This record gives sequence, C-alpha cells and structure tokens, in this order.
Amino acid sequence: MMDVRRATVAEGRLRVDFDGLKAWRDSLSGHATSEPLLRYLPKAELVLKRAIPALIVAFLFVVAASHFFGMMSEYGRLEASARHATALSAATASAVFADAADIFDNGDMTEARARLAKFLPQDRLDSGAFVLLVQASGKVFAATTAGLSHVGSNVGDFFPEVSAIRRFGDRAGVIETTIGGVPHYAEITLVGNAGGYVVAAPSLDEIGRLWREELALNVTLFAGISSILLVILYAYYTQVKRARDADDIFLESNLRVETALSRGRCGLWDFDFENREFFWSRSMYDMLGLPGSDKTMGFGEAARLMHPDDGGLYEIARAIGKGASGQVDQIFRMRHAGGHYVWMRARAQVIRSNSGRMHLIGIAMDVTEQHRLAQRYAEADQRLADAIECTSEAFVLWDKNDRLVMCNTHFQQAYGLPDSVLVPGTERSTVNAAAARPVIERRISDADGSGYSRTTEVQLADERWLQINERRTRDGGRVSVGTDITLMKRHQERLRES
Repeated sequence: MMDVRRATVAEGRLRVDFDGLKAWRDSLSGHATSEPLLRYLPKAELVLKRAIPALIVAFLFVVAASHFFGMMSEYGRLEASARHATALSAATASAVFADAADIFDNGDMTEARARLAKFLPQDRLDSGAFVLLVQASGKVFAATTAGLSHVGSNVGDFFPEVSAIRRFGDRAGVIETTIGGVPHYAEITLVGNAGGYVVAAPSLDEIGRLWREELALNVTLFAGISSILLVILYAYYTQVKRARDADDIFLESNLRVETALSRGRCGLWDFDFENREFFWSRSMYDMLGLPGSDKTMGFGEAARLMHPDDGGLYEIARAIGKGASGQVDQIFRMRHAGGHYVWMRARAQVIRSNSGRMHLIGIAMDVTEQHRLAQRYAEADQRLADAIECTSEAFVLWDKNDRLVMCNTHFQQAYGLPDSVLVPGTERSTVNAAAARPVIERRISDADGSGYSRTTEVQLADERWLQINERRTRDGGRVSVGTDITLMKRHQERLRES
C-alpha cells in the first residue's frame, strides 16, 4: 500500500510514498511513458513526415472538388432562380391585366405602362429582364424599362419562336430561347380572348456574369489557399532539413564528446535536485560496465552503487542542501558491474536553470590507476624508509636546494638533533646549526677525482668515529652515509702503540 523509508539526505525525516500517488506524479511529469509508445514514435514520425505532401495534395484536391461541385450547384441554382423569376413575372403581368383585356385590343400604351410601373417596376426585376405586352397582331405596344427598345416592333422580328409557343399557351412554361441574338429565358401568358399576350424574359448573360464572378472569386481563393499551403509546406521541409542538420551536428558533436570522454575514462553527469534524478552520459555507464541508457537514474539507485565506507552522495547532498558549498571535488568508490569498485573523482558546480530549478552538473573521472600508483609509490616510499631506518649507518638525503628530504634515527642520534629540526624541507644550514659539533673532522681526498663525491672522518663527542661518504645525485641533490669506524680506529691505535 505504501512505502515508508528514512531519507538520510532529508536529515532523518520520514518520507511516505504512496504507490498510487507516485504513479500519478510520474505520469504528470512524463516519467511513466510506456516503452512500446516510445519505441514506435520515431517510425510514426517518419511516416507522418512522408505523408504530409500527400495529405496536402489530397486536401487541395478535396477543396478543388468541393469548389467545382459547389460552382456547378450554384449555376443550377441561378438558373432555377431565373426560371422562377420569369414565371413569377409572367403570372404577375397576367394578373395585372386580367380585368383589362381591352388595353390589348386598343393598344393603350399609357394605361399599360402605368400599370406596369405600378405593379412591375424595373427595380423589382432582375438586371436585363423585361416584360413585353403584345397585341394579337404581334405588335409590341408596351414594355418595362429594359424592353422599351422593342416597343413598336413586331415580336416575330426578334423572337421567331413566339408563334410556335403561342399554340401551347400557358402550358408552354419557361423555355430557353434567343431574343435579339441574346440567350433568354421566356414565358408567354395569354390575356383575354382576343389573342393578346404577355412575354416575360430575363437575360441569361446576367446569370453567366454572376456565375463568372463567383467562379473568379473561388479560383482566387483556391489559388490563395494553395499558395499558402505550398509556402507552409516549403517552410516545413526547410525547418525539417534544418532540424535534421542540427540533429546530425548534435549527434556528431555528442559522438565526439562521448569518444573523448570514453578514451579519457571520464563521464558527464547532471543531478536534478527537484526530481532527485541523475542523468549520466554513456561513457559514465561504460566506466561502471553498465548498459548505456538515455533514461534518468534515481538518487537511491545511484547511492546503492557507492561504497558503504564512502557515503559520497549523501555528504554532497547534505552540504549543498544546507547551502554550505556550491562546488564539489570529491573522491569516492562506485561498484562496477563485475563486482569490484572503481575509484572516482567527481568535480561539479551547482547552477540554476532558467526555470529556477537547481542542478549539479559536473564530470567524473576514473582515478583507479592513479590511486593504485599512489598506493604503490606510498608502499615503495615506506619500504625505502624502513630499509634506511633498519641500516646501521647514519643516512641523510638533501635535495638540489640543500633542503632536507629524509634521514634515519642513526643520523639524528649521531648529531643529537631534535625532532623539530628534522622536518622535510628544512634548510641544511639550519640542521647543521642545531647539530652537535664533532670533536675532530678530517676530510679525506677524493678517491675518483670526479668532484661528485667526498669522504670525511669525524669523531663525535662520545668518542665514536664516523666515516661520512657524500655523493651528488642526478637531480643535483646530495646523499650522505655515515659508517661507524670506531673499532677500526681503535685497532689502528693499538697497532701504533705496539
């Protein structure tokens, strides 16, 4: 149900983690993304990139088809509207003159125009549409404003089909014909019994003009949409190319950095204090023999790799959490996948990102070889010191600047030197000033004559004799070995006395 643990970094406070809350928190932070989804995302992205041109072309095709069928439907709607308007105009004119058939018989132009102006003014008709009043003889004696040019003319002169249509009367309906060489819709309605009739005819040129304007507008809109989409497509592929180039540069740079880090036995790491997670470079995993991963590593998982005697991560977290340190330079051990421990030296800096989150970013170096070499050097130095201490001669080593490097107890006892003087780095003059002066000091000539060595015999205050052999080292220092020759001097004295 829940997991209760004591967080060492949190200064011993208890942390309670509910599994459900943790899963919900991880899902919100994006850490619980399923593996199959992540695995198929690159393939889906590639398919979408390749499908975008086809989708745009298909979209343009659908838009073009919809505009085409819409324009055809609009043309049919305009034709139907013109037919309805023609039939309505004819029916209205027939109703206006239904009780005044004598106007047609007498050809009363004034009364006819008055009625047309009252009930069928030109502004109520479509542009180019007109109504003609025709007598039984075929003469046009009145018309609306658009048809005044036909007044006084015989209808058969500009409308040859009128004689055939008159036979059907009102049953002919609206037909498509040519009036004066211009296509029109026309309908004839008989008035009275004397043979007069009304001709209502709107021009089809006006319908064509309106349809062409609508077509031009749709073509312009389609061209604009296509141009915008093509520009967007070009910009998209330009951006994709730049992103691909940037990815290639990043991958190449990352490969260089990873190769350099791997060859140098180093690794980059980044610790997010808010999420308590590490991000490691692949070279970091390689140093520990772990399989590389692009995922983050939890603090506890990384802490389990630490040597139990070091506790490096906890100490670092405590110091940074208290604000006592902004930089890290520490050596610790981490467990290798093979079971052994690897010595690491971590150097890092605490920074704050633009979002205000605190990160610890640095580099970790594999110093196992250096640590082993340091141990070997320390062991060698200790063996040398033990060997020098165990010898019966007085031994002292000076560097090229005549500073003390090391000496043994026999040298200290021979000259009665205090411990405070025999500190590495002490001047030779200081050591000589603190040393007990010999009773007798006699220099023996250089045996090899090279000038790099000298031999001196001294008698100490306790009547011991020392033969001091001093030689120059390769780096310019000096090494002195004092051999006790007291017995040899006594034998020489006895020989002289005998």
